[in-house]
Parts: sequence; C-alpha cells; structure tokens
Amino acid sequence: MRNKLYSNAEFQESLDRSLSSLQPDRLMAGRIIASGKEEEKVKKIPRLAIVIAAILILTMATAIAAHIAGWTKGLEEILQVTDELKEKHEGTGLFDEPGLSVTKDGVTVTLDQCVVVPQTAYIAFRIKGYPLQPGEEPGFELASCEAAHAETFIDNYSSFFNGLVAVPDGEPYDYSKASYTDEDGDLLYVFTTSPSDEQVSMVGLDLKVALGGLGVYEGKAGDVIRQVKGPWEFEWTLKGTNRQVDVTGLHEAIGKDGCFLTEVHLTPVSINLRMLVPKKLNEHSVMDDAVPFFAGVIYEDGTTLTELGAGGREGYEDGLDPENDAYGQIMTLDRLIEPEKVEKLIFYWNPDWGNDDLEDTGEPERIEVKIR
Repeated sequence: MRNKLYSNAEFQESLDRSLSSLQPDRLMAGRIIASGKEEEKVKKIPRLAIVIAAILILTMATAIAAHIAGWTKGLEEILQVTDELKEKHEGTGLFDEPGLSVTKDGVTVTLDQCVVVPQTAYIAFRIKGYPLQPGEEPGFELASCEAAHAETFIDNYSSFFNGLVAVPDGEPYDYSKASYTDEDGDLLYVFTTSPSDEQVSMVGLDLKVALGGLGVYEGKAGDVIRQVKGPWEFEWTLKGTNRQVDVTGLHEAIGKDGCFLTEVHLTPVSINLRMLVPKKLNEHSVMDDAVPFFAGVIYEDGTTLTELGAGGREGYEDGLDPENDAYGQIMTLDRLIEPEKVEKLIFYWNPDWGNDDLEDTGEPERIEVKIR
C-alpha cells in the first residue's frame, strides 16, 4: 500500500470531487454479471482492491505525484518515464506530441502529449493563461472524450495533475498548499481512456475531446465556479504502438484453491489477463468477490514494481454458465513498464473474499506467478 494515510474527511472530500467529474463508465458496466436467477449483479472488488482503487480514484495527481516536488514533463513525469525508457521507445509512436492548440478568452489549451497502446491511452492537455490562487483546485464543467466516427464507447477518467509534496508518514496533507501549476504557471489535465470493446484498438482511432467551463471548486466537493467559458475542442488521430508481449498456453496456479493463470498480454501501460476462477469459490458471494487481484510485476533481474493498477474491468466470460470458470481482467497501469523483461506477476489472494457471511476475511496472501 502507499505510505499516505488519509483521514475520513480528506478522503471523502477528494473522492466527491473526483466522482463528480467522472464520465459515464462502461468499465463499471463491464462488471455486471447475470446470475442464474436472471438477475443482474454488479461485480464488487475484494476488500484489498477497494482500498487500492479508492486511493487511485481520488486523483491521478495525489496517487502518483505525492513524491514529486514540482513537475515539468507532463505524462513522462506521471508515468515515471526515465530517459533510458524514452530513448528505447523513440520512433515507436508510443510518445506522441500533437501540438494542437485552441485559445479562448485568453486561455490556451494545448494537446500536449499522448501515450497510446491498443487497450489504453493517456492524453494530456496543458493549460496556459489561467492563474490560480494558493489552495484553489481547478476544474472543468465539461470534459468529454469520445470516438469521432466509430460507433465505439470510450471509457475515460480525467483530472488535473498536481505537484503535491510528500509528507512524513502519519501526517495529513495540507491541501491549501497543493500546487496545480508547474514552474511556468501551466496546468496539466490528463485523460486515462480505454475502448469499451476489447476488439477495438486505441491506436489509429479518431478521437474528439471537448473541454469547457474552466473554474475552481467552491468549498468541499462543491460545484465548479466557472471563470472562463471556452469551449476548447480537439479532433485528431491517435498514434501509438501495437508493441505487446503475449504469453499463452499457461496453466500456472494462483494459490491452492483451483485458480489458474492461462494467458497474459502485456503492453508498456496495460495488462490483459485470462484466468480460471472456480465459480464454486463464489457460491456464498453475491458479487463474485473471490478473484485473485493483480498487483504488480517482477523483472528477470529481480526489479519489482507494485501497485501498478490504475483502473480497468473484469468479469466471468460467461456468467450464465456454471461450468465455465474463464475469467478476464483488463487493467491500465499507472506507470511505464518493460513487457519483455517481465518474468513474474504479483497477485493478492484470499478465498474468503467469496464468503459474504465473513465480516473480517483477514490479510490476503501475496502470490508470485512465473509466466516465463
């Protein structure tokens, strides 16, 4: 877990603000599974996953930038891209800088940088000419992201990035000192997107984004007070890379309860998993909680990257068939990885997650699964 502990008040305030800016989310719709009684039940994340996901959803800035004292590189900073990694990807199309700009009412919004793979796209906009006072949190009344021509739904989450400085363990953040501007006074607004249809690739997709009603939040989890109307609208074709490591034909046990990893598809910023998760493990769970939770990777040289998940979707491939245990997870990663170096995956697992009658299921087991 991250070393930041939030008070209930801090958590609720940030969560309310983040949830208020969320677009309709087909990722969550992907968690809906039909039961044998022809009822619909929404997939609930295991207890450990809830804690991790809640922290991630607060804002990408708080989750990823807590250790950064200032920022200038945009997405490269957020995804923790080293100069070595940037050089390795030169010419692959992974990093694209479209440079499109729109100016309205003295505020210029620039499509700064995109990082795109088939199942995920990070898209960053840089905002110039909008000064903030200390303690003010910026927001858009409108932030839409959709496919320009294809009949495909784009799942997306968006937020402003901040340069919040780390605090000692156990001490609360002073949000009045949070800075959403970089050294030049710019703001950075980031979309994390994925196609709702697994067969659709973000690479080469025509996308359109509209931003409008730029202002600051009023009070705790209040509405945005609009100061600049806009809108700032963009339409362009995503570049990106199809670079992917596919590992199939696996039958690797995840724990001792009949769960097996069968396929892994890795890109620099996403992972697509296929597993076998016995439905009998969930016979006492309304929400099919008993599923191993992906948490990180281990390279061949022992380098370990944990808490990589930045949202995604999961579910049984055929929730109506009691004999079909095939289960899938597709997850966006919160930093750049090197797929070719991955030797093991890290999961957290507790079969008691599948028993709704247990109030406290205890600590999950950390399991490493070798994939090559």
